[in-house]
Amino acid sequence: MEQVKFWLEWAIAQFSLEGVAVDQFDLTGVELCQLSHDDFIQLVPNDIDNIFWTHLELLRKCKFVGMHINVWRVRLVNVLA
Repeated sequence: MEQVKFWLEWAIAQFSLEGVAVDQFDLTGVELCQLSHDDFIQLVPNDIDNIFWTHLELLRKCKFVGMHINVWRVRLVNVLA
């Protein structure tokens, strides 16, 4: 749920969203991905041209995730390999 809230805060700023029911986004990533469009617009009523919905759809369909790589650990593994 923490990751969903982090993503939501980023998206609110990125897409200049207003009226988002942040307190109702008590969802896991799986639950978020299972939302129908109708459920989603209840939580995000001011998604002009469905831009935020399209973003979520791309994440779901492309299974795109962000990753944080610890460079020092990668270098250490490469040295020891």
